[in-house]
This record gives sequence, C-alpha cells and structure tokens, in this order.
Amino acid sequence: MLMPTKDEIKEKLELLLKKDISREEISDWAGSYITNDEIIQNFNDLLWDYIVDISFIGEMIAPNTYLYDDDKVLSLYNSLECI
Repeated sequence: MLMPTKDEIKEKLELLLKKDISREEISDWAGSYITNDEIIQNFNDLLWDYIVDISFIGEMIAPNTYLYDDDKVLSLYNSLECI
C-alpha cells in the first residue's frame, strides 16, 4: 500500500465537505494507512501529518461536537494547496 497523494487526500476531504462520505468513513480510510507497516518505508512527512489529522475527524469531544468541526476540515483542505 502506497501513501495517498496530495490529490487523493484533497479528494477525500472534498467528499466529506460535500457530505458524500461520513466522518467515520474518512477516519477509517486514513486509519488504514496509519496501521499499515509497509507505508512507513514510503511516506512523505507533510502528507503523513494530514493523514494523522484526518484519522481524528470522526472523533467527538462532546455530544454533537467533533474534534474537527466543518471549519477545521475546510481549513485542512485549503492548507493542502500550500504543500
């Protein structure tokens, strides 16, 4: 399994922002890369940080309150333009 590209990460975040996938789906997607030992040999530090952040998008910190609210998800998406 290879590390996802910047474009693949952006595509997943865009799907989430459009509500085409759930927070749990994108968290599971990112988590599958974190738990894959093979990816450690082929990773990009900057993209790895995004994958780790995305893995927490589905985490709730209070009832109806996510660790990453929609504004933070949008900010994460927009910040990918800078790398």
